Amino acid sequence: MNSHFYHIYGLVIQSDRPISLLQLIPSEDFVDLKVRWLVKNESSNEIENSWHRIITIDLKLRKGIKFWKQKTIYGFLNKISLDTNRGTVDFVLSEDQNNLDIFYESNDCFSDLDSFFVSSILGVVLRLREVVCLHGSVININGEAIVLLGKKRSGKSTNAAYFSKLGYQILSEDIVVIKKESSIFYVEYGYPKVRLRPEAFDFFVEPELREKCKSVYSDREIKYIDVKCLPSNTKLPLGGIYYLNHSGDNNDQPFIQSVSVSETLLLLQSNTFCSYIITPNLRKKEFFFLANISNCIQFKTLNVVHDFKLIDLQTQLILQNIKKNR
Repeated sequence: MNSHFYHIYGLVIQSDRPISLLQLIPSEDFVDLKVRWLVKNESSNEIENSWHRIITIDLKLRKGIKFWKQKTIYGFLNKISLDTNRGTVDFVLSEDQNNLDIFYESNDCFSDLDSFFVSSILGVVLRLREVVCLHGSVININGEAIVLLGKKRSGKSTNAAYFSKLGYQILSEDIVVIKKESSIFYVEYGYPKVRLRPEAFDFFVEPELREKCKSVYSDREIKYIDVKCLPSNTKLPLGGIYYLNHSGDNNDQPFIQSVSVSETLLLLQSNTFCSYIITPNLRKKEFFFLANISNCIQFKTLNVVHDFKLIDLQTQLILQNIKKNR
């Protein structure tokens, strides 16, 4: 079996096929996650005993995602099914959470599968490992991880791309993996891309270069752009979190304001990644971790305006605020 090794989100991954979005590393003796890619109908993704369907509060509100568990003599297997534009991708995580089998349709596009892998698939794996993940973008500013959070279309990736244009390195995109060592919170490296919607993509990428940029998914208009990144085994101390809040009025000006600890906790909880697989027991553990972050880490809201003419002002506000609080 061919083996390809990668660092992502603090994990050493061994895959039996290349993953185009990740940077190859030399072979490692210790591997956190071994990944096999299997075509449906050519290999069975069913195990004799029945699966037990898990329905969380979030899963009731979502379409196209199903979650199962199966008890074995070694523990629990976890299976997730994700609907795609070509069918369904199923992935099964072993009882020890060190082996992942991904079952895909024979007509699936590998670039689509790679995008699912670095996002939803690894997000689920991390959350089942009880790793706290937020949905955002992370920039390296003065050796610290500065996190941008916000609802969909709030401008997280757009602002991260602009920071990259200014010469700052991107630590992670889409998934923000936070771990604690001793008394310090760290954010792990992701992958060297940023995902941009059409309007932002056209703003950042010169016309003659656009054809070279790959689509995130073959049925969507979002595309990847390469950005200035750190080495793939990097982690940085968490220095601050900025929640991008769009007022809806384009006549407004960007501004930063403080929020209470309790509001910080609520915003962190509402911006976790793959929260649909979090059971009440996992949510309880996560609550105390996020409460600790709320009490220790600077958290601000940035009122953003969806006007590319103001994006430089928004990034400068963040940089000035960081400098002011040092």
